[in-house]
Amino acid sequence: MFKHLAVATIFAAITAALPATTARAETQAQPAAGHSQELIGYEKTGGFAGIQRRISIDRNGLARAAAGGVTAAFQLTPEEFSLLRRRLGAVSTWNSSTQGCEVADHFTYTLRYRGHRAVRCHTLPRDWEPAVTQLDQVMDRRLAPTRPAAHD
Repeated sequence: MFKHLAVATIFAAITAALPATTARAETQAQPAAGHSQELIGYEKTGGFAGIQRRISIDRNGLARAAAGGVTAAFQLTPEEFSLLRRRLGAVSTWNSSTQGCEVADHFTYTLRYRGHRAVRCHTLPRDWEPAVTQLDQVMDRRLAPTRPAAHD
């Protein structure tokens, strides 16, 4: 009887400690949404292939990007960064919309800039297009897998 009581007591103590340990581990494992000093954030998810692309850029032009299991941290050139800020400064559509979300395999776009945040599905507002095109191009260049040089 004493053995069963001791085992039950140990089991109860371990079980009581597990939720706190698990919660702490889950909290630590959660990635932060962008940089703490994020100025620009962009995400494109969905589609038939289940695309997940994201980039976060801080006030100094330092970018962190991820797509298809590839991640990179890099510095935008002053020209890239200036052009991107001008394009984002021209965005006036900061309201979110679920229009297009009912389309099968749609893309969801999230754009953040200077405290604004909006989510759109399927198609982009016209004023988003120049900035989003540039952000996609930056990610394409910086996240492209490196290929070995061809030998003749």
